[in-house]
Order: sequence, then C-alpha cells, then structure tokens
Amino acid sequence: MMEPALLALWIVLIGTVTGFLATWLGVGGCFLRIPLMMMLLGLSIKEVYAVNMAVIALATIPGVIAHYRMKHVYKKGRYFGTVDAYLQVALRAFLEY
Repeated sequence: MMEPALLALWIVLIGTVTGFLATWLGVGGCFLRIPLMMMLLGLSIKEVYAVNMAVIALATIPGVIAHYRMKHVYKKGRYFGTVDAYLQVALRAFLEY
C-alpha cells in the first residue's frame, strides 16, 4: 500500500493530466483515466469503473443546473428519468452481487 501523501499526489496528477488532455483534445477523459488508475494506483477494473462513474456524475452537475436555469429541462421527464435511474442502479447492484 502506498503512503497517503504519495497516493494523494498520484490521484491529483491523474485528475489533472486527464482533465487537461481531455479538454485540449475535446474528448472525454475516461479513456485516459481508467488505465492510469489501474496502472498507477493498482485498482481493479470494478473499482476504477465505479470511481469513473462517480467522476462523470459529479462533472455533469454544473451542466444540469445551467440547463435547468435556462428552462431546457422537460419537467415531467425529470421525474421519469430520476425514478428510472434509481431503479436501474438498484437492479444493476442486485445483479452484480
């Protein structure tokens, strides 16, 4: 196991490098973030995928807020989408374990 300071440094470097390259190249950072986390942090593919999904979920929040404020959100659709997302997450978690 890595020292906490070294682990934190690797995490910051991975996030910074992938964020910079993804922005510069105009692509998502997943194709860089996943292999780097597996190689440098020694995480399994399931752990890396879970972290990646959390990063994506957090990164979309500003866009959701901006579109909601501009009234680009179909109000009935957000309820359906929320319920659907919760059900899919619960089903997927049940099927994985």
